[in-house]
Amino acid sequence: ASLHGSLSCMFTTWMDPNHGGIPPDLKVKARFGNPAFRNWHARLVERSYAIVRCLMDCHVKYSREEMEGLKKEEVLKECSDQGCRAASIEGPTLWPQQHDKMSVDSPNKEADVIAELRAYLHDSFGHPIRIDYGTGHESSFAVLLLSLCKIGCFCWGGTSNRDCNGGGKHLKSNPPPEVISLASLSLFHAYLNVTRELQRDYMLEPAGSHGVWGLDDYHCIPFYLGACQMMAREKWQRQNQQPKKKNTNNEVGTEQGSKNEPENEGANRKPDSPYIPE
Repeated sequence: ASLHGSLSCMFTTWMDPNHGGIPPDLKVKARFGNPAFRNWHARLVERSYAIVRCLMDCHVKYSREEMEGLKKEEVLKECSDQGCRAASIEGPTLWPQQHDKMSVDSPNKEADVIAELRAYLHDSFGHPIRIDYGTGHESSFAVLLLSLCKIGCFCWGGTSNRDCNGGGKHLKSNPPPEVISLASLSLFHAYLNVTRELQRDYMLEPAGSHGVWGLDDYHCIPFYLGACQMMAREKWQRQNQQPKKKNTNNEVGTEQGSKNEPENEGANRKPDSPYIPE
């Protein structure tokens, strides 16, 4: 929820001049690569510590022991609002970066975790020098989500502060598939809103040709997720297909049955949705 709030803030404000955003330079006549993207990416680097720090703070704050009496919707709303603030202009002030060097022998690996997550986040939105975007940058965002899953951020109230800070060796259990699917679809939707806006307004150059990767010069994973959804849809339809009733009586009965069949079929038909859990 925190990362979703940060992505939503990036989408709505980072390019809007009315909210202190960085619009593309309209004087540039190049086919690809608006130089204003470099300023946008510099803002990402500047605020990435606050985004990741807020994300981990929300994960640690709402551990299993501290969620008693709290509604899930309230927690998600608060984390989303915090993530939005972390990506805003006040983010670096609310979550200042600590430059103190930690002891090598210290068991707390929090600084290393934040540094690694920031690197994945920086590479998820294109290259600031080449001003391009491709499936490699998209893969960096997928690795970011994988890293968050590994440290327990996808487990609802799942892990302790020790695990999130790197003190624990392994999580006891992976989050269930339905949790991963919902979180991935929600975060990828917010992520695509940002990247599509960058590709369109800053005219990012495709980093290579789509070739065998997919149908798009920039993205591959959305098509993969869409194919998975179509497979789930077909599976759901096969499982819930209503067999037609055969009337073995005389011809009159058959005619009556055929007349009543559409009405009964419409009454018993289930909604055509692939998202109903099995």
